[in-house]
Amino acid sequence: MKTIGDEIRRMTLPFEVRSVKADTDGQYAGEFTGYAAGIHNIDRVGDMILPGAFTDDLPRFMREGVVCWQHDWMTPIGVPLEAKEDSYGLMTRARVSKTTQGQDAMTLIRDGVVRKLSIGYRVQNYEWVDRSGLAAYLQVSGLPLERREAILRQYDEMELTECFLLKKIRLYEYSPVTIPANPNAIITDAKGLLAGLRYQEQLQTVLAAARSVAKQAETIKSMRAKEGRTLSEERKAELRELAYEMLNVSDAIRGVLTSEPKAEPEAQPVNDLKRLFAEFQQIEARHLGCAV
Repeated sequence: MKTIGDEIRRMTLPFEVRSVKADTDGQYAGEFTGYAAGIHNIDRVGDMILPGAFTDDLPRFMREGVVCWQHDWMTPIGVPLEAKEDSYGLMTRARVSKTTQGQDAMTLIRDGVVRKLSIGYRVQNYEWVDRSGLAAYLQVSGLPLERREAILRQYDEMELTECFLLKKIRLYEYSPVTIPANPNAIITDAKGLLAGLRYQEQLQTVLAAARSVAKQAETIKSMRAKEGRTLSEERKAELRELAYEMLNVSDAIRGVLTSEPKAEPEAQPVNDLKRLFAEFQQIEARHLGCAV
């Protein structure tokens, strides 16, 4: 049984800006409305919020909660004016203060540059499930068949081996955030991970990651064989690219090994050579039946 710690977690999803409003008297930078979180939507770490997860905490959040910029708690930009849970998720309306950051944030939201909201929260009650447990929950969830199939498809496409069903959440803030659309952005994260490490330390880090990936691959392979699932064409293409890159890494490291100068064989003493030759003659003679 896996567990969730007591840390602050974040969940991000695209949101539709239902409305953006300027303040008529110029006291505030403006208002925006959108979904800060989705229900029955698996996020990138395998969390899925269930209906009712926000209900108990929303009154407190409306009194104490804040709207931040890019999850920076030192950079608040406004306050929630409304927050309610519906069948899609957490619908929110926020008023943005007329600070430099608040005005910049409203400009980016109006221009469609920033199009996502993310919540900062702590999990208070949850259930851990694997794929069969998720399917069992969905079966009695009351969701239409298409929606249930879409959630399981999302689980499969993300190659998850577990999912946390979040039943009760304590909400601290939500933020307009920027999420890179280019999947290659993970390369920057990798460079940051290895930055400042000696080459030996980089090798150890990569080795640990490679072993983890290999173990996960074996788990996914066994799981797919057991459940009769197949890879999507997009996932196959990603795995092929990864396999080729791993081969390139292997070739590069082997290149370092083969570039090492070969050590000259040590000269053996003449007596040792004579002894070895004599032993060879004895072995050959025994094969020919000429010696015991």
